[in-house]
Amino acid sequence: MSGRKGDRVRWYMAMVAALALQGCGDVICIGPRPAIHVVVTDDVTGGKLSSAPNGTLTNGDDLETLDALYMDAWNAHLLWGGGMRFHGPYDIEVRAPGYHTWSRNGVEVGISPECGGAQQTTRFDVTMRRLVPSPGASPFPPGDQA
Repeated sequence: MSGRKGDRVRWYMAMVAALALQGCGDVICIGPRPAIHVVVTDDVTGGKLSSAPNGTLTNGDDLETLDALYMDAWNAHLLWGGGMRFHGPYDIEVRAPGYHTWSRNGVEVGISPECGGAQQTTRFDVTMRRLVPSPGASPFPPGDQA
């Protein structure tokens, strides 16, 4: 991999390795880490989407494009961003061809005093609804899904 996406994948894999090695109670201090972590699944299969999602993370005038990484172990797409940025508020939008758009506005990211004031990571588990429901699928999404 090359370029920005390759750098993010390498950074993320290093972060995962650090999480596995540096656990200390309930607090894990590594840096930099993403402010926003989004796990994206399909509403019918509960697994990966039929088309790769992407998204945007906005903090004031700062706009970051989020590309998906498919994780076999989770059978889901991951999007993340906002590392070493402001603590919020963030506006998040996730899109994928063939699916309704999902969004959240005004997401505040906390600060971890245990980690020297570094930002905490806020995780969202997003179930993307298909534009045309599969036969037998409920037309009403559960909970707060788009």
